[in-house]
Amino acid sequence: MKKTSLTLLAAAAALALVVTGCSNTTTSGAGAASGSGADDGLPVGDEISTTTDAALTELLPEEIVEKGRIDIAVDIPFPPMAMYDETNRAVGFDPELGRLIGQ
Repeated sequence: MKKTSLTLLAAAAALALVVTGCSNTTTSGAGAASGSGADDGLPVGDEISTTTDAALTELLPEEIVEKGRIDIAVDIPFPPMAMYDETNRAVGFDPELGRLIGQ
């Protein structure tokens, strides 16, 4: 019974992340999603972006909130999942998913 409850909770959390990540907003220039103006690895130009869900943000562990980012590991090069573009920036499905989760 407890294993089923945990499975359902994990599935609900995954669904919530998928649904909240389905919006597409336009950014203009480096760092536009964060407002910092610096190259912080967030999507720029024609890349996908998302908006913050305050309810999900409140569920983050305190150590992630304090750090201000979520670190991920990506196996590069592994096209099309992860590779470097001509400016040596990590691109592909895995880096983009990591950026969207971070947003």
